[in-house]
Amino acid sequence: MPSSDSSRRPNRRLVCQRVRPVLEAHDSVPAHSAAVFTTEGDVQVKAGAQGARFILLAGKPIGEPVVQYGPFVMNTREEIEQAIRDYQDGTLATA
Repeated sequence: MPSSDSSRRPNRRLVCQRVRPVLEAHDSVPAHSAAVFTTEGDVQVKAGAQGARFILLAGKPIGEPVVQYGPFVMNTREEIEQAIRDYQDGTLATA
């Protein structure tokens, strides 16, 4: 996934489920954990003797601030606080 523009390079995470896949540098990722990669180069994963089960997530950066608190992800702390108030009031989502 190489790109000449770093602002367009994807963010990449590997989320392991049951076993430890081996990454290109002979590092392993423990089961039930995640690895975060740089934006440089390709990601190469090799299954061990027990195989491997993982999810590789990738996406282009959105170029906006990101604030996370519990299950809430917004752009500002104020938006997080409003989402919490809305959740507590039962008005977070309407069907």
